[in-house]
Amino acid sequence: RAGAGVPPGGRWSGVLYVADTWHEVSDFLFGRADGAAQAAAVGPGDGTAATGASPRGAGIGLGAAASRLPRVLVVAGSDSGGGAGIQADIKAVMAMGGYGTTAVTALTAQNTRGVHAVHAVPRAMLEAQIDAVLDDIGADVIKTGMLPDAAAVEAVAEKVRAYGACALVVDPVLVSTSGHALADGAAVAPTMLALLTPLATLLTPNVPEAAALLRAAGRIA
Repeated sequence: RAGAGVPPGGRWSGVLYVADTWHEVSDFLFGRADGAAQAAAVGPGDGTAATGASPRGAGIGLGAAASRLPRVLVVAGSDSGGGAGIQADIKAVMAMGGYGTTAVTALTAQNTRGVHAVHAVPRAMLEAQIDAVLDDIGADVIKTGMLPDAAAVEAVAEKVRAYGACALVVDPVLVSTSGHALADGAAVAPTMLALLTPLATLLTPNVPEAAALLRAAGRIA
């Protein structure tokens, strides 16, 4: 979904945005081509969304060209097998020409056979990671993945509000491809609906995740 955030009444209202290619999503998020007007509404408060440049970027020693790369902060779980989670997101961001930073929400022991263990990162450590990135490097987009518990959802929502306008992509990861529960769905889905999705620029659930969110909202049984 793409929308203008939370209106004065406090209810989130978005419009369906259908993108045929990554380039259309990139235009919308980073303000290129026809997406410039949209990005102006969701980009950094200092108006640097179109170039990705920011005074905060000077702290990471990037060259002039590299410092204009779109900055994507990925807040998600680690997949030791490298096929999903933070590892996959960083590969995708870099392949599409962005500069990826991370805040790890959980450690998982998994491989091609399945998920063997999950360890949630304490809230204070998650918040410290987000602060470390946003206080220095900054971000044009924040993308969330696995948020293992309600505390993680609350932490991310608070940081998004505290740091101001930024495009937010919410991928409500609740279950792994192999069918292992990655989050406390009974607590995460309603907390996400109440705190995080109202801030989202794009919401990208698959069918089971959409069903979980709809159940949490009381729209389906």
